[in-house]
Amino acid sequence: VQVAVSDSIEGAFSAFEPIRITGWNGCRVRRASIYYIVVEENPVDARTLLGLFPMHEERRCYLALSFSCDAVHWSTPKPLVDLGCSNEAGRVRDYPADGLVVRGD
Repeated sequence: VQVAVSDSIEGAFSAFEPIRITGWNGCRVRRASIYYIVVEENPVDARTLLGLFPMHEERRCYLALSFSCDAVHWSTPKPLVDLGCSNEAGRVRDYPADGLVVRGD
């Protein structure tokens, strides 16, 4: 997954660059597939971003959650929901992952 960053939608964007995930080295990156990340402002801390993404890693397919301060550097993904893998090549069965619900509890 790559990202381009801008301070405003009308402004100039940076060049695309790969995202970086805390704790992931080159070997782990080669064993995992992140198809895309849906990024929203974190409803708990507006200074940070929240990312939801389907991923496949070592025969597991799940919806993951991660946080970022700059859209380039992301926390280690935390599995939220087991999506199950399709029978063909172990790919994630469910797309897309978008939307958050904020409750007062």
